[in-house]
Amino acid sequence: MKKNSAGNHTKTLLAYRNALFLLFALPGVAFATWISRTAAARDILAVSNAEMGWILFGLSVGSIIGLLSASHFIDCKGARDVIIGSMFLIIVGLLCLSINIYFVSSIGAFGSLLVFGVGYGLAEVSLNVEGSSIEQKLGMALLPKFHGFLA
Repeated sequence: MKKNSAGNHTKTLLAYRNALFLLFALPGVAFATWISRTAAARDILAVSNAEMGWILFGLSVGSIIGLLSASHFIDCKGARDVIIGSMFLIIVGLLCLSINIYFVSSIGAFGSLLVFGVGYGLAEVSLNVEGSSIEQKLGMALLPKFHGFLA
């Protein structure tokens, strides 16, 4: 009975490892989706390169906020809950970004990128915490592979 229990535990860890591979890929895909449309967004918003730089600054500010606040949220809620919340913020940020670009709102686009950036920063830290945890439990190096999925 003990051997069967250990086998189930290993299967659960491997399933969670596989889920983490997918979760590492999602922020990267979301980021690539936005970056590939940056020039089109600039044209739709009818802003200069300098103004677009300020809009993109929202992503940087949001990412820094997410990175700096991640440890607090992970300590309070746990990394898994922070991963769920960060994925929600990434999705909401991209959805709001598309709506704001459609309605030609530069300020809205800035705010949407801020939300997206917070989600991205939170995801980076919480995914690494969970990745490190699963590495220790399985006794194998996985973070380089996880980061390969992010890229």
